[in-house]
Amino acid sequence: MSIDRYLVVLATVRSQRMPYRTYRFAKIVSLSVWVLVFIIVLPFTVFASIYVSPGDAGKRTSCVLNFPSPELLWFKASRIYTLVLGFIIPVSTTCVLYSVMLYKLRNMQLSSNGKALDKAKKKATMMVFIVLALCLFCWTPFHLSTVVALTTDLSPTPVVIGISYFITCLSYANSCLNPFLYAFFDDSFRKAFRKMLECGPSGI
Repeated sequence: MSIDRYLVVLATVRSQRMPYRTYRFAKIVSLSVWVLVFIIVLPFTVFASIYVSPGDAGKRTSCVLNFPSPELLWFKASRIYTLVLGFIIPVSTTCVLYSVMLYKLRNMQLSSNGKALDKAKKKATMMVFIVLALCLFCWTPFHLSTVVALTTDLSPTPVVIGISYFITCLSYANSCLNPFLYAFFDDSFRKAFRKMLECGPSGI
């Protein structure tokens, strides 16, 4: 989404058309992204297994990663792999794209419709900061825990496990909130959503 928004803004600044931006192309890009993500997470599926808690009357099970020997080395490699591909590269790419996008927006010359353009620039700037702030807020704790896991040897106490569950849920929440964030920044979506919620004379 960051790349697409950057290309749209770049085309607008240069007054260029984007003939390739079609539903067919969007489907191809979406499918390609899913295939890429599947390839990235494929190594984890190889080591995934089910763990049954010993001595538990309820026979509670959980999904775990069962690495071969030396297990510690594989564990650290998986953490670094996740940190680089799941955080450093995506966040760095997003920050660079949005920084360039804001720079180009700030340097656009106001036309006769200057007020509308200025409003659009402020709106785009606000959206960029909110998207980045939400991403960093949700994902930074998760990947900081990766750094902690690589550099220290914490015992799996109930408090540590509870914090780990909370951090993991917080990271997943980012993916849930992003579509709503992008949608509610779109005027046409907000109008259609508001119209859907309105109760007219022929209401229920």
